Amino acid sequence: MRTYETLKDQYDIAVLNQEIAKQNYEAALKKKDLGMMSTEDVLTVEDALNSANGSALQAASSLNSQKQTLITMLGWEYNADPEITKVPEPDPTVIDSFDPKKDEAKAIEMNYTLYDTRMAKASSSGGAVKKARNIKDQEDSIRSSLDLMYQDVKQKQKAYEASETLYGAAKADKAAADRKNALGMMSRQEYLQAESAWLSSEASHTAAKLDLTGAIENYQWALEGLLDIGSSSQS
Repeated sequence: MRTYETLKDQYDIAVLNQEIAKQNYEAALKKKDLGMMSTEDVLTVEDALNSANGSALQAASSLNSQKQTLITMLGWEYNADPEITKVPEPDPTVIDSFDPKKDEAKAIEMNYTLYDTRMAKASSSGGAVKKARNIKDQEDSIRSSLDLMYQDVKQKQKAYEASETLYGAAKADKAAADRKNALGMMSRQEYLQAESAWLSSEASHTAAKLDLTGAIENYQWALEGLLDIGSSSQS
């Protein structure tokens, strides 16, 4: 879902850049007819259009491929066309509930790899010592990893909050551009540039949101025993 939403933003930007490149090319042709632009300069603009067209096709292909992957994973027919909604905004109350010092007991108790190590038989007294050492090492690894995951959550939370501020300003700019466009106070090219700035800001905000969501999920999975600490050690 996170990958699909990222690709969707990239596709929207690519399509808009394609439209901007088309507008630039049409303007270049008009300037050439008026003797205001050389053939070489027009070819440069045409190359930019061809590149934008290629990027839009690639973005569409990547988005469609990811959608088909999601459809297959969710058990839909290959030709189904379900609506794929956006990943919800992160819930700050979930983050407030995290405390690695308190949560480490659950993460240790639930970890599947550590469970296998505990259940492994020790064939000798030396094996028992090695097993005890392995258990301690894995418990320490879980504690350390959980703390790092928590720090990652907090860092990404700060980045998300910063992106929220920038996103709010971008919304205001977009609304102003929409008003000017409705009143005929902007050219088509100017409006497309404003739209491009808006989509770029939206994509940055989405990236920050998805980064934080991923960090939250990683922490939660660790509490469910899915923290990867390597293979279990046998005595």
